[in-house]
Amino acid sequence: MQRVTEVTAAKDTKNSGGSQGNSRLITLKSKRTMDEIKEWKAENYRGTVCSYLMMQKVAFSYNEETGLVFTAPDFFVENMLRSLRTSYGCNKIRINEIK
Repeated sequence: MQRVTEVTAAKDTKNSGGSQGNSRLITLKSKRTMDEIKEWKAENYRGTVCSYLMMQKVAFSYNEETGLVFTAPDFFVENMLRSLRTSYGCNKIRINEIK
């Protein structure tokens, strides 16, 4: 899925006292690809992952059979892993995609 945003501002002409005025054309194009939302499972550090998900307002579920399961895009999980490793000291954290 790809999201494309294009903003175009038309010419802005100001006439002041007989002068031609200034004209500007501003074009902003921003292309951002949206990652697919996938289902993930935390294998260890469940308490820390649970706290992180609550702070980020991400819904998750936990039961004894499946463990801690949540849905998020790839970029969120990459940022979460980096943050948990550097800030919380979870060097051996394992979060796997459920297929």
